[in-house]
Amino acid sequence: MVAFADTSFLFAVYGNDAHTPVALSWLRETGQKVYISELADFELCNALRFVEFAGRLASGDAARFLAQ
Repeated sequence: MVAFADTSFLFAVYGNDAHTPVALSWLRETGQKVYISELADFELCNALRFVEFAGRLASGDAARFLAQ
């Protein structure tokens, strides 16, 4: 099976929201490769930058997460 991550899943992994524990648990338990489309990558970049701008992430966190 091929797993493609959508933006909400990726945000849960990197953005530390209410769904983060479940998303991280799924990643650990499955050990499956997760593919990310260019669109999902673009949307995640925008979402992380927005929450940083809104003050829900510390300054510089968006760039740090995206560099991983």
